[in-house]
Amino acid sequence: MLRGTTIPEDGRRKAYAEILEKAKAEEEARVEAEKEREAAATTKKMEEEALKLSKQEAQASNLAKED
Repeated sequence: MLRGTTIPEDGRRKAYAEILEKAKAEEEARVEAEKEREAAATTKKMEEEALKLSKQEAQASNLAKED
């Protein structure tokens, strides 16, 4: 085998590299979308909790006014 020579690029290597690159990009997009879904769910949960606490606060305020 000769040293210093490069193996010529064939179509299979290029196609494989492109497939790997595409798969990596798709995985990154999937992970990012999952993070966004989790963030949206967390935000919704926090908003619901804030609304619940606000209602409880209003009820407590009304009870305090009645006394």
